[in-house]
Amino acid sequence: MSLIEIKGLKKVYRSPFLRREVVGLEHLDLSVERNEIFGFLGPNGAGKSTTLKILTGIIRASAGSATIDGLAVGSPKARRMLGFMPEFPTFHDFLRADEFLTFYGDLSGMARQELPQRIDQVLEMVGLPGVQDRPLRSFSKGMLQRIGLAQAVLHDPDLVILDEPMSGLDPVGRRDVRQLMTGLKAAGKTVLFSSHVLNDVEEIADRVTVVREGRNVLSGSIDELLGGERFELVVRQRPSAGEWRQVGEDFMMICDDEEAAQRQLAELVQAGISVLRCQRERRSLEQLFFEDFRPSGDAS
Repeated sequence: MSLIEIKGLKKVYRSPFLRREVVGLEHLDLSVERNEIFGFLGPNGAGKSTTLKILTGIIRASAGSATIDGLAVGSPKARRMLGFMPEFPTFHDFLRADEFLTFYGDLSGMARQELPQRIDQVLEMVGLPGVQDRPLRSFSKGMLQRIGLAQAVLHDPDLVILDEPMSGLDPVGRRDVRQLMTGLKAAGKTVLFSSHVLNDVEEIADRVTVVREGRNVLSGSIDELLGGERFELVVRQRPSAGEWRQVGEDFMMICDDEEAAQRQLAELVQAGISVLRCQRERRSLEQLFFEDFRPSGDAS
């Protein structure tokens, strides 16, 4: 059984003042396996944050079902299994870092005597060593993002749910968060995260789902979705056969696999055409997202 199972999930927001309904999710199906890093993608308003908030029990679904390890989301047992960081974490800024984490440790049912050592560990883990005595009001945006990550993993949950964990972080911070997530997986944890930073998703996610307008439009492993490696051939003289397109003064063909590239190279050699370049390439997740799954008319 998958760790997370979502079937036919629907969320409708009702506005009595405006006398209308807004559909946040429409029959969403999703499954997340144990001990994997799962990327949750989609444009703004696609339903990513709504889904994550339903999984954490912050809001309730209008229809459908969602379970964590077979437990109904929002139940005490399901909540104890997970750690969560929202997209825009806000904290009482008068608290010191250790006071803040102690508060969350108490909420998670951790023993007081184990908290000081665990707080030191998680602050080191998220790249904030030695800030225990600093008030949160002195933290930069990136530091607040890191302290949010620290509270999400403080009680050593089996499932960590992160809504846009790279937001506000510089390249070093993004690298640190990627390492944190891969470290959680190595420790046997499951990570579900949403992100707009597609390169980061491609680098660390085992599988991804793309949602649009509250529906799942694409799911699979990174290799399945990107189609594995392709080969780019570039020549100066246009061959008489084949799908070649002009790029500046040269002509280029994309072969879907190594066997096709080898056949094409043999034909070029036989025709006496010199090959300027033959290199491996793989379609990026960003190309997939914008070329195939960008909503029509979206200019953003």
